[in-house]
Amino acid sequence: MNTSGSGNGTGDSIGSTPSKTDDPAWAHCLIVPGRRNQTKCLYCDKLILGGGITRLKEHLAEIKGNVGACKKVSADVKWQMQQLLSEIRKGKEKRQRLGDMVESQCDSQTFVDKDDEIEESHRSQSHVAQQKKNINSYFVLRTTHGAQKTIKNALQSREKQEAARMAIARWWYDANVPFHATRSKYYLPMWDAVTSMGPGFKGPSYHDLRDGWTNQRQQPIINFLVYCPRGSMFLKSVNTSGLTKDADTLERMFDEVVKEVGVKNVVQFITDNDDSFKAAGKRLEAKYSTFFGLLVLPIILT
Repeated sequence: MNTSGSGNGTGDSIGSTPSKTDDPAWAHCLIVPGRRNQTKCLYCDKLILGGGITRLKEHLAEIKGNVGACKKVSADVKWQMQQLLSEIRKGKEKRQRLGDMVESQCDSQTFVDKDDEIEESHRSQSHVAQQKKNINSYFVLRTTHGAQKTIKNALQSREKQEAARMAIARWWYDANVPFHATRSKYYLPMWDAVTSMGPGFKGPSYHDLRDGWTNQRQQPIINFLVYCPRGSMFLKSVNTSGLTKDADTLERMFDEVVKEVGVKNVVQFITDNDDSFKAAGKRLEAKYSTFFGLLVLPIILT
């Protein structure tokens, strides 16, 4: 459910939410015109002096130390801010570890070179020319191509993972998808299928998703599901081959399902937003007057 809030006046002129869409946290605050890095929480009206968007995240995530915790923020927003801060912290730690790896490899190779040079200095002066040649070869080993490539690839791979996770998170928060959707048994198989397509694959559009369902035999079907205290369950599907999906036909079909479930057990009827589905749903709602309709993609009885 989308919720929005606005703060009460505090004497300062408070602007609208800034148009900085790169960070989801901007959607939860107002900026104070003329005051750099100052924001106002949409939930508790607290004026956050300095620290920018990071300080706001700490406020909403209820992380003590730099700013007081928000007592009116929802659990979802709190969790979201905690995840964003966690990603920032992990990114810093990864960069630090990679920096330490590079420094460690450089120091280690330097020690090897110094030992080799000492050993070479003990050789006969008659081998000066050969010594110079050997020393030149040692400089090539100082930073081998393989070592540098591994570090570079590791850094790029982790950066790509972070970018992918942030892109997913931004869509998730913007679309208000509930977090428990990740528990679906189809969640991980979906990602496996997407990644197997490789670069360039485009997800289904709005029109693709709202189109009618077809089974493996390419027969158009309408699925009926019910939601009850025990969860969602499949009720039945109807093969609509040869049927005209006008309001009259759909009304009769829906009416049969309502009677099968029991009129007293139906509190909401959710259906496709196509015109014929709309008309059938309104007729059904007017006929029984005991439940209300809602227009979305699938057909569900609750």
